[in-house]
Parts: sequence; structure tokens; C-alpha cells
Amino acid sequence: MPTPHLPPSHTAAQDCDTPEPAWSGWRGPALVALIVFSFALLGILSRPLNFTSALWPANPVLAGLMLRHPHLASSPLAWVGAGIGFVTADMFTGSQWLSTLWFTAANLVSSAVCCMILLHTDAATRRMQSQHSVLILFVAVLAAACASALVAGGTGPVLFQADLWVSLSMWFSGELQSNMLILPVLLALPRCRAFDLSVCIPARALRRLGVQAAPLAAVIASTAAALEVGGADSLPVVIPALLWCAISYRFLSTAILCLVVCLILTAEIAMGSFQFTPQFWSSALSLRVGITLLALGPLAMACNRQAHQRAMAQLDHTIRHDFLTGLLSRNAFFQQAQQHMEGLSARQAPVAMLVLDLDHFKHINDSLGHAAGDAVLRQFARITQACLGPNEPMGRLGGEEFLVLLPHVSQIQAQAAAQRLCHVVRTHRFALQSQQPLRVTVSIGLAYCHRSPAANAIDALIHSADLQLYQAKQSGRDRVVAGLHGEADAMPSHLEHRRHATSPR
Repeated sequence: MPTPHLPPSHTAAQDCDTPEPAWSGWRGPALVALIVFSFALLGILSRPLNFTSALWPANPVLAGLMLRHPHLASSPLAWVGAGIGFVTADMFTGSQWLSTLWFTAANLVSSAVCCMILLHTDAATRRMQSQHSVLILFVAVLAAACASALVAGGTGPVLFQADLWVSLSMWFSGELQSNMLILPVLLALPRCRAFDLSVCIPARALRRLGVQAAPLAAVIASTAAALEVGGADSLPVVIPALLWCAISYRFLSTAILCLVVCLILTAEIAMGSFQFTPQFWSSALSLRVGITLLALGPLAMACNRQAHQRAMAQLDHTIRHDFLTGLLSRNAFFQQAQQHMEGLSARQAPVAMLVLDLDHFKHINDSLGHAAGDAVLRQFARITQACLGPNEPMGRLGGEEFLVLLPHVSQIQAQAAAQRLCHVVRTHRFALQSQQPLRVTVSIGLAYCHRSPAANAIDALIHSADLQLYQAKQSGRDRVVAGLHGEADAMPSHLEHRRHATSPR
């Protein structure tokens, strides 16, 4: 059975496993080390005196890099580079060797557990494009936070004279919050070059926000109200606005808004009420878990909505496109052609219709089999569509017969386009499995109209082109026969039968 042609949005997530040149060879581990070092320094700046950081972005950034470039996750050098980044950042800020190595081990365990779980899922799930992506991400983040806390829990009693439970809860909640807020943004980012991350983070997502300003305004207003209320009681204030964003914007936009809002509320509450130190461990635990759950709802709703939209787009693509060739189906072609002709008719612009028919196609099916015939049709569709412009729709009428609409072209341009299609097919070698390459030719009938007829006259235009196709077949095939629409003779009886058999009406 042939592989169905899916819309570009479906295949975009599947190519993220292909290594990019900037991340291959020695450059991958070097970039990992540099990026981890930079974000570890940022986290150290939020570290209260004598305890762990209030925000630690290095771990979700490392996990995000490994998940977006899975070949790095299987490279020991990449993990060594990450370890060097962590150690260098700690030593640069004057940490002791014991705490540096202990924290580095916990950081690497956190990212490794998260990657180990998510790399067993498909690319669409990792890119936050599956219905259950956020739920699976939450499970991975929860496991990573538990594993990291078990490794680092002993640092509290040994290094900070803090209770073991306090140390475990502080480390666990910090990992949970940082990963759940930052990872969705990193995983949902559009694919871009390694050095373009700073550009890609806001650009495509924020462009979407301009389409509907009301949800964004609601987020800004509710965040200001939450800051006015202050304390942990302010968290529920922003939930309705974030849910509104989840049903209005794309997942990436919602994830960025959740990240920004949650970081603002965390900073405001922490600065006004407590610090992330053992003395306030219960407040810190409640805040971090609350912030995580606050973001979870809008993220899950946005992810589910996006997955539903993708499924509907895929269904629409399947309905509107031919399963074998990926070209427009007959009905979809007629719809697009009628839309074009409505505009062309209003402006009295020229139009040309091509009817293409592969020569001796029945002989290919009879002698080589239907699998070979299907392969020829797929390759024919690919090479001919590549010769057409974006506003020149092509559809499969049925069997080996195809239609092409050429709007806004002169008669000479239309004939040149048809001759080019004929030449491309004639010179192409159609590759067949376990068989020698095959030569195939096509006959083309062209009907040209100096002033586009009404949209409801598309059948008549195709009728004229079909008459020219009949002449091309009769005069030896592998050629283009052109005529002016409205000046053709009556259709022969055998061609009349074929047109009735394929007419969309």
C-alpha cells in the first residue's frame, strides 16, 4: 500500500531527530558545555546565601538540547561537556569541590532521567504536538525531580546543616518548577539554527499574539491584579486568563506566557514573604508546587487543542488530496479552480486549462503490474508539480488523467508551460523497484481563454481541453495540442462517454 501524503505540519515533528551540522562532531559537546555554563551562572545568581538556587534553568535547558538533538543524548562526549559546564560555572563562582561535584551529579541525573523517559516517545510527543504531551512531560519531570532530589538530598545535612527532609523537598520542588516551566517552551520552539535560539524564542510565537489581543490583555491585567493582592492567594487570579490564552493561542505562545507570569509571581511572592532557604522550606515547597500546577492546566489545554487542530488539518488534507499522488482530489481541484476563475472572470483575465494523460498507461499496469503503475503515477505527480507555481493548482481527475489550471498567462506562456511539462516527463527516468528505469510520455490538451469565463463554466473549459487532448492522442501522443476555448468542434461520441464518467457533476 502506498504511503499517504500528509500535510507539512505532520512531518515537521518527525525530522527533528536528524543531526544538524552545527551540532555534529566536536561542536555539539562544545556547544552543550558553553550553553550549560551560561545558564548555570544565571541560576547561581539566584542562589540565596548558603543554600541552593531559587531558579535553576540549566537542567531544563540541558534536557531540552538533548531532546531536540537526540544524537547528543547518546554521545558520552555531550554529557561530559555538560558536566564541564556545570563544574566550570560552580568553580568560577568560588564553590568548593565537594559541593561542585555533588551538585553536578544531581544536575546530570535530573536531565538524564528526563531524557531517558521522553526519548522513548515519538518525535511529535517530544515537540508538544501530541494530545498527551504535557501529561507525559509532567511524568518525566516528576521522575527527574525525584531522582535528582535523592542524589542531592544529602547536601543539606552535610553542607548546609539543614534537615534531610528539608533538603529533599527544596531540591525536589525546585527541579519540578524549573523543568515544568522551561521545558515546554524549549521543546515547542520551531526548529532553527543553533545560534538563532534568541531570535526564535519570541518571534513566531509572539506574532500570533497580535491576532487576538484580548487574551493577552487579560493576562497582563490579571497579573497586575495578582501582584496587587500579593502572597500565595494571588495565584488563582491569573488562571482564567491563562486558560483563555490556551484556547486562543498556539501552544508555544501559551507556554511562554505561563513561564513569564509564573516567574513574575514567584519573584514577587518570594521577595515579599520569604527566601528559598531552609527556614522557609514549607512556604517554598507550597509555592513551587502551586506554581507548577498553575502552569499545568493551561499547558495541557493548549496542547490538547493544538493536537485536535492538527488532527482536523490532517483529516482535511486527506479528504482534499489524492491518497496515491498527494495532488488535489477531483472535487478539491474543482473548488480551487472555481475560486480562481471567479477572480479571473471579474478582472477579465486570461486563463488556460491543461488536461494531461499518460500515454500507454494501461500497458504499464498490464505488463509490469499495478505497483509499477502506482510508482509511475507518484513520480509523475512529483516532477510535474515541481514545474508549477504555487497559484497553479494541479489535481488528479482519475486514473492516469490530470488537470492543471494556469491563471494570468498569455497563450505563448501557457503553451511553453505545457511543453515544459511534456519535456520533463519525456526526459525523466521512472525508477521502479527491481526493474529497469522506465520511459514514460504524456499527451496534453490545452484550452486557452483570453478572458476567463464565469466560474460555473469550468466544465466547458475542461471540455475544450479534453478535445485538444483527443487530438494529441490521435496525432501520435507525447505532444501538446492547443486550442482557443469556444472554438472547438463537437466532442466525439467516445470522448463524450469518458467525460460523463469523470464529471464531478
